[in-house]
Amino acid sequence: MRLAGASGNDHERLHAEVYRATYDQHLGEHSVAGARFGALLPEFRRIGDLRCAARCLLGLGRAAAFAGEPDLARRHLADGVRLAAGLGDTRITAAGLRLLADADHAVGHFERAATLLGAAERLAPEGSPAPGPHDAGTPAATHDAGAPAATQDANAPAPTHDASAPTATHDAGVPIGTPAALRDLLGQEGFDSAFSDGYRRAAARLTDLLPTSSP
Repeated sequence: MRLAGASGNDHERLHAEVYRATYDQHLGEHSVAGARFGALLPEFRRIGDLRCAARCLLGLGRAAAFAGEPDLARRHLADGVRLAAGLGDTRITAAGLRLLADADHAVGHFERAATLLGAAERLAPEGSPAPGPHDAGTPAATHDAGAPAATQDANAPAPTHDASAPTATHDAGVPIGTPAALRDLLGQEGFDSAFSDGYRRAAARLTDLLPTSSP
């Protein structure tokens, strides 16, 4: 942190701050992390580093969820997913979709949560490398966020999802935990139907799956 600040390089300093905020989340210091991400978001927008801006929005969403503000959490997460999808960054997009599925699950939107998990699986299967702050250095060219997110056949069947498999974790260590619980709530057939719908729709207009953007 001190070396990055002393370098006078905005990118290095701000990326060091992202690592620090992410580490705060690992430690369970969600309000501290949220404050850091909130301060960093306009800075990354200022320097045009939109990947890190998307990560800040996801961090803000996580902090809001832990603070018991599910509606605010969902707005931040949806904005982060839109930004990452517009950049064509499938890993950050998928991470955001899984966080958004958790948030939907928490407020009783079980079918939509399963749909979002299916979309995330299409973009970056569980077990693939999670995005880290080092992935967010250079802005990518933007494209239509409603454009196809993947090149596979949009009608390709979703992979079979073992909802009883061990719980995976997000990149900052928070359990996903939703697949098995959603299967119990929706039934295996209901879960598979919603999951497959999300998997299919991720290759079409991904942003149609998201809640309304924040003002």
